[in-house]
This record gives sequence, C-alpha cells and structure tokens, in this order.
Amino acid sequence: MKTLLPNITLAVISLLFFLFLGEVALRWINPHDQFYPSHPSMNVRYANVPILAGVTDTVTIQTNSLGLRNFESDISASTRYVVLGGSTSFCHALSQDELWTKLLQDSLRARRSEADISILNAGISGLNSGHHVFQLEDYLPRLGPLDGVIILMGINDFNRAFKLQDKFYPSLEDERLIRKAFVKFPREYGKRWYQKLELWLHLRDFDQTIIEPYSEKTQEQKTRIYRKFLHQDSTMAKTDHLVLSNAMLGDYKNNIEKIISHCKAAKLPLVFITQPTSYAEHDDRDPRIVNGARKNVDSLFTDPALYKGMAIYNDILRSAAKEEGVSFIDAAELLAKDTSVFYDYCHFNPSGSRKLASLIYKHWDQLGW
Repeated sequence: MKTLLPNITLAVISLLFFLFLGEVALRWINPHDQFYPSHPSMNVRYANVPILAGVTDTVTIQTNSLGLRNFESDISASTRYVVLGGSTSFCHALSQDELWTKLLQDSLRARRSEADISILNAGISGLNSGHHVFQLEDYLPRLGPLDGVIILMGINDFNRAFKLQDKFYPSLEDERLIRKAFVKFPREYGKRWYQKLELWLHLRDFDQTIIEPYSEKTQEQKTRIYRKFLHQDSTMAKTDHLVLSNAMLGDYKNNIEKIISHCKAAKLPLVFITQPTSYAEHDDRDPRIVNGARKNVDSLFTDPALYKGMAIYNDILRSAAKEEGVSFIDAAELLAKDTSVFYDYCHFNPSGSRKLASLIYKHWDQLGW
C-alpha cells in the first residue's frame, strides 16, 4: 500500500509528460493553422437514394488541398471567384461535374476571354448568414486574391428560425459558429482551453475522417429513411401557423448588412443569389419531394406557410441589395418549383444544377464584375 500512491503519482506525471510531448510534436509537425471548409483532398464515392427525383445512382465527392469542392488546378487560376453557401452550394447528391459551380466555370472558360477563371466552391452544409459574416472577415483573406464573391443563402436562416422558434438567438452568438463553418480551423479560434490543444483537434479530425465514414448508411437504409419521411409528410398533421419574429428577420437583415459592408470595405465585388425552393404557393407538392419542415414531432408546416416564410427572407435580401446597389440574381423567382430542379425542398438535382448555372451565366455580364 505504501508504494501504491507513489506509483500512481509517477504514472500520472508520466502520462502528463507524454501528453505534453505529443502536444509539442503536433504543433511542430502538423499544426492546425488554416481554415478548411471540407476535409482536404477528399475523394469519396457513395450511393444516392434511388427514389430521389432526377439524381444518379452514385455520387463522388471530391475536394482539393484547400478543402474546396474543386479540382487542384482551379486554385491557381488568374481570375478567381468564391461561392459561399450551404448544402445548396456544396450539393451532396451531385458529383463534381454536376455541380452548378463547376458548370458555370466550364461555361465561362469556354469564352476565350475568360479561359483562366475559377469558381471556387466553399459551400458547407448547414451554413447561415452568420457563418458567411465570419467567413468573409476571417477566412477569405487567407484564400489569397479574389475577384468577387457569390453568396447563395436564405434556407438555413429560415430553417433555423422556425426550428428555434421562441428560443431564437442571434446567429453570430452561436458558440458552434466556427466548428460548424469549418471541419478544420486554427487552434486559436477554439472557445474553450482544451479546444485550443492540438491533441483535441486531432482527435476531432480522427472522429470525422475515420469513425464517421464507417457510420455511413447503406443505400437501402437511406431509401428506407426517405420513404419514412414521405409517409410522414402524407400522414402528419399540418399547420399554417409559422411565426417569424422581428428578432429572426432582424438577425438576417443585420448579417446581410455586415456582409455588404465588409465587401465594400475590402473592395470585393459581391453578388447575392436569392434562395430557390420547391415550396409551392398552394398545397400541391409533388409526392416525391420531402417537406423537410417539421414544427415538432407531431406536425409539419404546410407548403403555403413555408412558401410565404421563404418569400419574406428573399424579400429582405432583395431589398438590402437594391438599397446598397449590390447585384443579385433572383433564382427564387426564375427557377421552377418542381422536380425539374429539386429532389427535395431545396436541393438541386443534376437538371436543377444545370438550370442555375445557365441562369447565372446568362446574367454574368450584367453583374458589374
């Protein structure tokens, strides 16, 4: 018993010493000192849900060394525009050659005068306008020279509002803001002391790159889940009572103003794209499209309620852009609200991706780049 305490003490001291050495080594050999929207140099192939409207059976997700949904050669183009957005920019159900950012880039490169141009895709699933404020202030300066920024946003601000409801708080006050915006980020941005440690950050990387892929659901499981959602859409109670408070709408407007202000100060040309969705003015949704907007476990919002709510967010974006003289493309008004564009409530299938790319290309020379 007399030797037990000294042995435990020695073991604890030894463990702490080796942890210290590990921390020092990681800071020297492989430090977290850059922002990565997605895991760099990723090449993952997985099965799509076959009943999704218009998608291919399989999808390949690729990223370059900067964690962008681009090829490596796109980084070094002499003319570079960056796209910020959520999953409607990242496009999980689309392979590289189907992305609207890649299709737009190809169209622009086909014009002899803009052969050396890149549309860098920094989209990340779930990002809202608060994340884009942070990206503009802290991330884009690290990307090097840019000729402009394109932002497609709205759906995640709207979703966040009706999900939080009376628990709503400003998006920039979300303590997970940085962790959501990037899979990897400089350690000094950690909120708590342990989140500034390389040991913790590498454990987080291990979980995301090694453990999470093994939990990837099979095509059969995904299909079963999607069919369950479709069944719920047809059987759950529906409500028109969707409340958007002044705090919710004010938060979105405030973030838009911050985005515009930052781009003007940085002399960075800015173009907004209003958020297109399949929400219909009348409750006549295609039965193949998931609603995706539950008020709670027992009910979901009707399409007309969601249509009106999303229209309010798009109106805020239009008004702010017009007031500040910022260019915008009104994709919400110009794209159809059906399976020729979407496989669910807001995400593009290959056809919709082509339509959006074509729409932006059509207006490209009028954007004031």
